[in-house]
Order: sequence, then C-alpha cells, then structure tokens
Amino acid sequence: EILRCLVGSEMCIRDRNYVIRSNFLQSKDFRKLAPNECLCCVIWTSKFWASVLNNLKNRKVEDILIACTDNRTGFSEAIAAVFPKTDIQNCIIHQLRNSSKYVYYKDIKALMADLKRVYQAVDEQSALAALDDFAEIWDKKYPKISKSWRENWANLSTYFKFPEELRRLIYTTNAIEGFNRQLCKAVS
Repeated sequence: EILRCLVGSEMCIRDRNYVIRSNFLQSKDFRKLAPNECLCCVIWTSKFWASVLNNLKNRKVEDILIACTDNRTGFSEAIAAVFPKTDIQNCIIHQLRNSSKYVYYKDIKALMADLKRVYQAVDEQSALAALDDFAEIWDKKYPKISKSWRENWANLSTYFKFPEELRRLIYTTNAIEGFNRQLCKAVS
C-alpha cells in the first residue's frame, strides 16, 4: 500500500477555558479511498510527528511519495527519518502568507506579482532566476523574504519535478483545508 499524500497543519482546540494549539496530521491514499475519505487523522504536538509516522509505517504504509506540509516544526525532519524516499513540498500559499506578513500595503500588489513569477515559473531554473530578480528589486526594503525562500527552497521547489497539471495539487495544502475547517467546527 502506498500513501499518496500526507498533510500536516495546525488547529486550535477549545478545552473548557483553554485553547490548545495542536498539530493535525491527515493522510490520504487517493488511489484506494474516495476523494474526501480520510485514512488517518491524528492530533499531536509537533514532538510526536516521528511516532505518528512510525505508527503509519507499522500499519503497513510502505512509502509516502509526496508529503505536502505547511512547514510545521519537526514534521519534515520526521518524514525524512521515517520515510527517507519521500518528496517533501512545503505549501507555497503558507510561504506567501509568511512573506507578506510585514509588507506595507502599498507594496503588497507589486511584491506578490514578483513572487508569482517565482512559483509559477516553467521550471526550477527559471524560478531561481525569478527569485534572483525578486531579490534585486525587494531585498533593500524586505531582505528576509528572499532569504526565507532560499532557506526553504529544497522543500518549496519539489513540485517542479512533476508535470504542470499536477503542480497545483502538490504545491499547497489548501486542497484539504476545507476538511480541516469542518473538523475544527466539530471539535470546538
């Protein structure tokens, strides 16, 4: 059995008077399950990612082809340790949100248009060239943005290995966030 997609994200859970921030793991085997059927849902703190992944391995999951994450602390490292052949893709949308967090409103439209040239490039070399162009324009004002993209590039550029038709499915965790919202409503 091959697990096709593994997504880790964060949610807040209300417990009496407390709000607990926890990580949420959702795994799907698109080959055998219906599109919205969940193979496994587990709520853990980030230090337990390795145990969760080992649990999947003990349940006969042989390999994870692509793990789409929103860059939860320790998640990518745990995936690499337990399933070393896995391609890890950090969510581009989350990276964009983090990139725009401290950008002045008057700059946001132009800055995002320049970043769009990076993640919508035809191939990885073109994307890196677009990132260089972005840095040339914006590093004086916002140096941390291109630095963050470069530091995370190994896991931000995984989707370039795949045909263009599949990239939109791979480069974001947003495809299942609707399910996560429904789950949050159920547990709040």
